Amino acid sequence: MGLLGNIFPLFLFLLPFALLAFIFYWVHILKVNSDKKIEQNEQIIKLLKEICKK
Repeated sequence: MGLLGNIFPLFLFLLPFALLAFIFYWVHILKVNSDKKIEQNEQIIKLLKEICKK
């Protein structure tokens, strides 16, 4: 077997782990962005309440 014959099965073995790591990273990014969006929305609500009081 050539070099490609040894690398291809290794690639197929590591591919699910790489995909899983990518999915966890993507979910982490979504969580961070969601937390930032929640904080921004709370600030907007606070400012809108201040405007309504005037």
